Amino acid sequence: MADTPTMAAGLAPVVEALRWQTPWHEDAPGWVATLPTVERAIVSTSHATMTSDDRRGMLIVGPRRVGKTVVMQQTVRRLLAEGRNPRSIWWLRLDHPELRLRSLGELLGVVLEQARAVGVGATTRDPIALFLDEVTRAQDWDLWLKTIYDDAWPVQVVATSSATSMLRRFRTESGAGRWREVDLPPWMLHEQESLGPPEAFATDDVHEALCEGSPEFPFVAGVSEPHLYGSLLTSGFPGYVLDLEGRRERAIGDIHARMRDEVVTNAIYKDLLLHVGIRNPEDLERLLLILADQWTGLVSPQKIASSLEITTPTLSTYLAHLESTHLVFQIPNYGGGEERTQRRGKKIFFADCGLRHAVLQRGSKAMSPDAQERGRFYENAVAAHLQTLAVRTGRRLYHWREGKDEVDFVLDTATGPIAVEVASGPNHTRRGLAALLRKRPEFRGRQWLTWPGAPHRAPNGDAPGSINLADLLLVAGWLADRAL
Repeated sequence: MADTPTMAAGLAPVVEALRWQTPWHEDAPGWVATLPTVERAIVSTSHATMTSDDRRGMLIVGPRRVGKTVVMQQTVRRLLAEGRNPRSIWWLRLDHPELRLRSLGELLGVVLEQARAVGVGATTRDPIALFLDEVTRAQDWDLWLKTIYDDAWPVQVVATSSATSMLRRFRTESGAGRWREVDLPPWMLHEQESLGPPEAFATDDVHEALCEGSPEFPFVAGVSEPHLYGSLLTSGFPGYVLDLEGRRERAIGDIHARMRDEVVTNAIYKDLLLHVGIRNPEDLERLLLILADQWTGLVSPQKIASSLEITTPTLSTYLAHLESTHLVFQIPNYGGGEERTQRRGKKIFFADCGLRHAVLQRGSKAMSPDAQERGRFYENAVAAHLQTLAVRTGRRLYHWREGKDEVDFVLDTATGPIAVEVASGPNHTRRGLAALLRKRPEFRGRQWLTWPGAPHRAPNGDAPGSINLADLLLVAGWLADRAL
């Protein structure tokens, strides 16, 4: 290619870096052949962003190693398959050393110049598809995305970020109406097992779907509880999934060691240091260890702050930082009004069950938990699936506790709240559900018990229903994907 004004201006290394990041410009079929064939539902959402008349961008947010980059690559594959000019599709990996030295505006100028040199990207009818990997690494990224939208540039944008501190705490005004954030959580059970919903699954309401029940769901027959446990133990991050039949305890330990280094440590010592400037990241690591030890339990800010020798306001800030990396999340107590809800205790969960074991490095012990540990494991799995459903449907997930009475989860839905108790078996106490019903009659006929292998029974008046835990996870995952 002949020298352009851009190259003459000293940006030849940038152009070379962009060539390296867009191999489909030279060999689209060969590059496509290297991509995973299985797509997550969010790929359709990303593709729609690149092909619709709505000029808003899309930001895919989620933890490290969850597959955000693969989602964008598979979107590129779709665009190429439908005949998009390969040279109208551009990729900027913004943690690349050469690109980090430049402003995003400067890089956009290079892209536009290179694209127009081959006859694309001249008008909004012939837009450039721009994929920005780790967009928050670029200085003033939000202002440039705002400019692209406000000034009607011929550019469509899909971007990723592993930490949402910059997105949610500092850039609200720039993003309003100009881009949408879509969470990409770790794989859910239906994705790990490659199980789509049955044809008869037509409802958008989780309670109605649970009432339809197990006979229509494909996971129950012939699936052992150890298989379910093993799937959930490593399934959340695609790069770490093992063949279940060939799994060994040593392999589990190796996977959790990698997850700690590549997901947990990098989130604390790279993402948060970069975006927030934490002075003592070791405190965040210690906090994460405490949370892993107390997972699924009520958070006691005073006790934790005391053990870390920090103030409770500092602890609140640290918890918010950890949540921004998508490692953990908190759910509030279901109360009578927002002020009361926020005052009462919160419970802590990990975004993925395997993450908790990666933090603690439990090794082979993770494969043989005692009954209490296994119960917490399944409670976390339910929390992660219901939280994804709540986020994608614009609803909220709670727990409920008053005095000695408690219920694991209360999920707000369009047709009313439902209560879910993760049980140890058919003889599990109904005390918490009964107490909730006495105080809140709206839960009559909308309470559920779930455990691995539970028979399907719809709620009947004051009597709660029961549902196989795997089926509950499948329903939550299917509906979360449908909400996209």
